[in-house]
Amino acid sequence: MEIDFINQALKEFYQENRNQLLSKEEIIELSKKKISLSNFSGYNSSNTQRVCNDETIIFGFKEGLLFTTSQFYVFDNLMSNRVQSFSFYDFFSIEAFHKTFIKSGTMKINGVVVKKESADKFNLDFYEKLKIKLEEAKHKYIQSVNDAKNLEIQNQKVFEKSQSNILNDFDKDGDGAIDLLENDFNRLLSKNQKKVIETDKEYVHKFVKVSSFIKTKKDNTQKIFESIRDTSSQEELEERVALLKNQIYSYELLVFHSINMIGALVSEDLITFYEIYESFDKLGMFNSNWENEISEKLTNIGDKLDDLMYSIYNMEQNIVNELSHLSYVTQESFEDLNRSVTSQLREVESSINTNNLLTGIQAYQLYKINKNTKGLR
Repeated sequence: MEIDFINQALKEFYQENRNQLLSKEEIIELSKKKISLSNFSGYNSSNTQRVCNDETIIFGFKEGLLFTTSQFYVFDNLMSNRVQSFSFYDFFSIEAFHKTFIKSGTMKINGVVVKKESADKFNLDFYEKLKIKLEEAKHKYIQSVNDAKNLEIQNQKVFEKSQSNILNDFDKDGDGAIDLLENDFNRLLSKNQKKVIETDKEYVHKFVKVSSFIKTKKDNTQKIFESIRDTSSQEELEERVALLKNQIYSYELLVFHSINMIGALVSEDLITFYEIYESFDKLGMFNSNWENEISEKLTNIGDKLDDLMYSIYNMEQNIVNELSHLSYVTQESFEDLNRSVTSQLREVESSINTNNLLTGIQAYQLYKINKNTKGLR
């Protein structure tokens, strides 16, 4: 703020010329001994007392100027018993005050005439030094405002470039859709539908629900990706990207384990099948509209995604925590299952490489979402 620069200039001026000025303590002492509070024009005693004893006083001239951190006061004479007072709220009015004194010998402000009688006692060179100090403060303030604007423009350019680079990283072909692992769950289900029905036709319905859940997860990931364009700060951008990466990770986890669930059923590895099935059931994938509810909120929330971020983050944690406990991927039998699933994926012309996918999801560390981010408090 401009007033901060002025206060700093006044404090510096006082330190440079303190032997010729009245200190705050001296002014307060004078107000107690010399100044009759009842003689103040336009002020009641309580207001006057507050002005004279306020901790905001910086310094004063014996001849009649008193500077505080918010304004300056003009008196007939700080050393006299009778004082008339009025105040300026613009420190730079002191220049007009000075010029009027010199030119006409009197000055009328707010209906009060100030005589040159007090001004004659001023050391005008000394007074000029103060005026210059205040003018320098004003120039410093203007420069700081300009510097702040330039920095803001520069930071905005850096932010927009960062935002653009992130969008390009997640959408390398530039088609507006996030580059996600293709979910070939439905292809595997269609290919093995007869085998699934032979085992238990109810499983077809269960698998369809899994497919729908993963599809909705993919759609929600796209919505969060699109929301990156609406971010307006680096902090917001970083939080949104962290949320997106977690979404991608949980999506890939679901794809990986869902195709292995079909592969295990087809291979009659029922232990692995039920291990995955039970984890999916705990996540509510067979009987809950959980991901659909998130989808609806993401559709209607507009630019208020931050209100949902931590809830979504907690949901991703639930998925990750539950599926990370699946032990079948560490067992010797997994190698046979992996070969079987890889063979089936090739038959449906899938681009999924299960080995690379497993390596990626095992190495991933869930990004933390800051509760102190705006909108999450």
